[in-house]
Amino acid sequence: MSEPIIINGRKLGRFRAGWLLFKESWRFLSADRAMIWIPAIAVMASVFLFGVLVSVFALVAVATDMVMVPEGEEVEGVLVYAFVFGIYLISAFTLALSQAGIAKIVYARVHGEKLALKQGIKTALAHWPSLLVWSLITSTVGLFLNIIAERSKMLGKLVSMFLGAGWALLTYFVVPAIVIDKLPATKAISRSGTVFKNTWGETLVSNFSIGIIFALAHVMAFLAIGGLVVMSVVLQIPVLVGPLILLLLVWVVVASLVQSAMNAVVKTLLYVFATENTSPEDFDSELLEHMLGRNNYLRPAINIVTDGPQNTFISG
Repeated sequence: MSEPIIINGRKLGRFRAGWLLFKESWRFLSADRAMIWIPAIAVMASVFLFGVLVSVFALVAVATDMVMVPEGEEVEGVLVYAFVFGIYLISAFTLALSQAGIAKIVYARVHGEKLALKQGIKTALAHWPSLLVWSLITSTVGLFLNIIAERSKMLGKLVSMFLGAGWALLTYFVVPAIVIDKLPATKAISRSGTVFKNTWGETLVSNFSIGIIFALAHVMAFLAIGGLVVMSVVLQIPVLVGPLILLLLVWVVVASLVQSAMNAVVKTLLYVFATENTSPEDFDSELLEHMLGRNNYLRPAINIVTDGPQNTFISG
């Protein structure tokens, strides 16, 4: 059983510590709101790429019908899986680029530097080959698990769900490993697994804290705006319905972008502190130290050892 977290003489549970980590991360993000533009740009890129994907597959589908392939059902099945894989790949790649840009900016701030938005984006684009390889790997895993879930009964679906959750946690720190330690995708997966093994409780709590807080915020927004919509209908003021629905959509988009940025910030801060024992000057380092260092399991920090450009390995 892990030791309690004690901050300023007060004993804290994991979830209380998770809430404090959320507040500290929010303050960290608020000091550099430009980071929110990175996931916004990623969303716009996703929309464009999804449009290209749909257009390409529409043309392929039309061409397939015109040629009248004998094994039409098999071809159709392959096209469906290829389309799903394309969706996974676009989502994974744009998300990875977004997280990479934020990771670079956060890492610089941890070490006392302040990077412009374009520098974060430039760094993300510089790592696009490794990020693309990582996206191909995780998209393949995602498609494979999706096929298992589709072709299995309840037990198979549960197994697929748990495997997917395990994969997501095991690879939680892949993007920071690629950007900060300049590792190729395959070594970044191993690196992520090592860091996660030592920080699994905190990783789960930080994810849960951010997720539950934004989920509650969404529920409150839906209840408040939904109530106003119902009241507008009851009072026969239809002119308010459109603006209220638009307001709700704006809320969902903005909140989702902020949540994405927050996740990337927390992920990078946890990774840097776990591997370098370093935190920003304006951040509550005592919180991170007690969350990640209370058992001294990251003392000394995990190091990258390089023996030439092709031989990089991890040591503890």
